[in-house]
Amino acid sequence: MRVIVDGKPITISGSLLRVAGVSPAEEHFYDVWAPEEIIDALKERKIRADLFTFWQRIPETAPKFSYHFEWDNVAAIPLKTYEGWLKSQVHQNTRNKIKKAAKNGIEVRVVPFDDTLVNGMIEIFNESRIRQGRQFSHYGKSFQEVKEEWSSDSERCEFVGAYFGTELVGFIKLLNAGKYHKKRLFRLRHTFPLSRRLTSLDYAPAYRLQFGYGDQRTFVFFPGELRHRIDTQER
Repeated sequence: MRVIVDGKPITISGSLLRVAGVSPAEEHFYDVWAPEEIIDALKERKIRADLFTFWQRIPETAPKFSYHFEWDNVAAIPLKTYEGWLKSQVHQNTRNKIKKAAKNGIEVRVVPFDDTLVNGMIEIFNESRIRQGRQFSHYGKSFQEVKEEWSSDSERCEFVGAYFGTELVGFIKLLNAGKYHKKRLFRLRHTFPLSRRLTSLDYAPAYRLQFGYGDQRTFVFFPGELRHRIDTQER
């Protein structure tokens, strides 16, 4: 079951134990500052829920509520500007690889989600059936399947592509969660159709994609999050 409460999509799942909360796929976009009001609204609608769970979105890492909470892990870093990060936060080896990628022709830019990008994504997906010793879930998908899957959250995301000439060799989908950007997926082409004997490692496109794209946005990430759980029957 899914209902909208206080402008937030609340999902209720489970049979014996009914758990309510913003779904994991959407919780990055919503703050819950008044959990009691959401619980009361569910009761008024006669929607049964035994537990209400929510997380404090980063950068709020200090507990704001007295309810039971559990720590969870987040792979995240704080970034204010690209220039500040490049000059002050990263190791020299990373800076060298970014420069190397640019010198060898890797260009990184924001790109629209259109048929050209989808075709480039499909080429990357179909490069190998096996990734890291496992069957690659995106291998062999049709144009329509890829387009439908990756067009989700189109109003709050942008794609960043890494190009060698006109060829897409890697991409990132960035989700704008207001306080921070969340990277949904990073994909990289591992072999380049080049006349010279150079591999993707020689071009270091991963460094250009993950670290070479920057502007004056504020990317704020912190290495931890809080998940609160409330027994709704005690309210």
